[in-house]
Amino acid sequence: MASAIALFYYHLLVFVITLLVPAIAQVNTNVSVGSALFATDDNSTRTSPSGDFSFGFRHLPGQQDQFLLAIWFAKITEKTIVWSANGRYPAERESKVELNTAGQLVLIAPSGWESWRSSNNENPQVSNGAMLDTGNFVIKSKNSSIIWNSFDEPTNTMLPTQVLGFARSLLSTMSEKSFGMGKFQLRFRQQNISNSSYDLILNQIAVYTKNTYGAYYTEHNVSELIMDKSGYLLVKNSLGAISNLSSEGEVLRTESDSYYRATLDFDGKHYMI
Repeated sequence: MASAIALFYYHLLVFVITLLVPAIAQVNTNVSVGSALFATDDNSTRTSPSGDFSFGFRHLPGQQDQFLLAIWFAKITEKTIVWSANGRYPAERESKVELNTAGQLVLIAPSGWESWRSSNNENPQVSNGAMLDTGNFVIKSKNSSIIWNSFDEPTNTMLPTQVLGFARSLLSTMSEKSFGMGKFQLRFRQQNISNSSYDLILNQIAVYTKNTYGAYYTEHNVSELIMDKSGYLLVKNSLGAISNLSSEGEVLRTESDSYYRATLDFDGKHYMI
């Protein structure tokens, strides 16, 4: 078991980022129905109440006219991106994302081309979108139920309190500067059709054909991968029992306020910070 856990942590490592800046006094948290954020140099964002996370457009590295619709750590110098909507299709300048009356975020180019739309299978009356202190962006109905949330559509990163279930996966980016789909995947694989047991696996993907290769890491009988509030990775099995994949020494603890994230990097390593 020890060697299996070590192998997993070689590919999924925890990063700890110490917060040294003061809290933001006042932030704009919500997105109202019919409102939009624009991809410009001085674009508006929506920030969580604590100021820890922001949602909006970010310049792609080295690209002044290409933008990523993303969520990032707002208080740290690196502004590390933890979620993105349009890695494969960067948005051009003056693109916009708006919350429509159907409860969907829609990313629209100046030409009118729609490159991304969030899902909404329930279609209740929408209230607003909001950036939460957990790093989760949610769309709420008028009865306060969650219509859609970014935690349910992860890209390459997990945050504390986030749960990865059998229908979800993490995909690496192509590189540090390119946020298109890379060649590494963390996902669930059903053991056999006759039961509901799943394996949590890491595998490579053929970037152009999307074909998957055999697993190079497997954790058997896993129904959920959980990142808890303290930055530890836990797995829940089909009987509901929870095991800790990490030991005390594998997640750095500090007395200062810290951020944690688990990222499947472009090189196939799963970093936890």
